[in-house]
Amino acid sequence: MRKSICFTALVAAVICSGVFAEAGSMKIAVVDMELIMNAYPETKSSRLILEQQLDEAEKEQQGMLADRAELEKKFKAAGEKAQNSAFSKDVREKNRIVAEGILADLREMESDIRETANLRRKQLGERQVRMRRRIVLKLRDVVKGYCEKNDITLVLDSAVPGTGTAPESVVYSVEKMDITDKILALISAEDSKKK
Repeated sequence: MRKSICFTALVAAVICSGVFAEAGSMKIAVVDMELIMNAYPETKSSRLILEQQLDEAEKEQQGMLADRAELEKKFKAAGEKAQNSAFSKDVREKNRIVAEGILADLREMESDIRETANLRRKQLGERQVRMRRRIVLKLRDVVKGYCEKNDITLVLDSAVPGTGTAPESVVYSVEKMDITDKILALISAEDSKKK
């Protein structure tokens, strides 16, 4: 048993020394992914698409609110007729029934407005995540190509998180490790070729 433990410790030491020796020869760089993402042409077009979809959702919402306002007017008018003693009892009763029906429609419409707003918010959020993921994958390919040409083994993201709750991936790095400007130049060159 003791020989087994000693042998395991010896194997672990050999493996760890190999890992540390390999890490010593690694080239590490940092890149501000948020900055290169904002500079990427597809990001701008994706944002425009999302803004258009948001405008469409807002127009849909405004249309639904306008319909609700019309129904509220009808409800108010029927309610006033139901309580107006100038009308006969039968007319007031008919208007009371109409007002109750309109009130039920109003409640249903308000529920539809909330559900539609929540659904559109969810859809837009999902589209934004998909677009961002697609762009990040393309940017990773750009960074990967640069790293393969320049023998860089590891790249860390130096962007400051937008939420303010998560710590930065890179707390400190020397300026010469930052390849953000080089990646921005590659993106610019690629965009110029497309035009």
